[in-house]
Amino acid sequence: MSFSSRKRLGLLASLSIFLIIVERICAEDTIDDVKETEDEIQQEIKEGVKESEVLQPLGPLKNSRVLRTTYYLSRLETDWFSARQHCIDHHLRLLSIEDLEEDSEITNFLNAERVLRVWTSANDLDRNGEFVWSSTLRSLVYTNWHRAGVRRDPRRNCVYTATDRFWGDGTYGWEEEYCANRMKFVCEETL
Repeated sequence: MSFSSRKRLGLLASLSIFLIIVERICAEDTIDDVKETEDEIQQEIKEGVKESEVLQPLGPLKNSRVLRTTYYLSRLETDWFSARQHCIDHHLRLLSIEDLEEDSEITNFLNAERVLRVWTSANDLDRNGEFVWSSTLRSLVYTNWHRAGVRRDPRRNCVYTATDRFWGDGTYGWEEEYCANRMKFVCEETL
C-alpha cells in the first residue's frame, strides 16, 4: 500500500471517528433535550392541575339570563388586580353583577360554599365615585351597596360583594375596599 493510500485511509478513519463522535454528541444532546422537554411537560401538567384546583365551577343558577353564564370560585385569596388578571389568563372575566336575581344567586352560592366575600370587577379607579365593571367597561346600573352605601374614600377603589354572614346583620351587599387587600374572587364566562 502506498503512502498516499495509507494517508487517505487514515483520513477516512479519522473522519469516520469524528462523525461517530459528532453523532454521539448530537444523540446525547437529543436525549438531554427529550429529558428536558419531558421534565417541562411534567411541570406544565403539575401547574395545570394546580391551576384547575384554583378555580372551582359553581353549579347552575336558576334565572334564564344567569343560566347562560358559568361562574368559577377561586380557592385562593389575592388582590383585586391579580384576581382580574387571573380571570383574563383563563379567558374569563372577573364577576359583574347586573341585577338583583344574579346578586341573590351569587350570594346563595357563596353561602353554600361558606365564603364570606369575593372581589367583583366593579371599581372607580379612573374617577373616584364613578363605578364601572372592568369586565364590560359599563357603568353600574344595578347596585347593592351595604347600608349607607359608598364610603367615598378615594383610596378604596375596588368593590367586593359580601354575604349576610360577613355583615352579621341579615343583609348582603357591596362595599369598597383597598385594591391591595386579599380575598377570594369569582370569574365568569358567558356562553
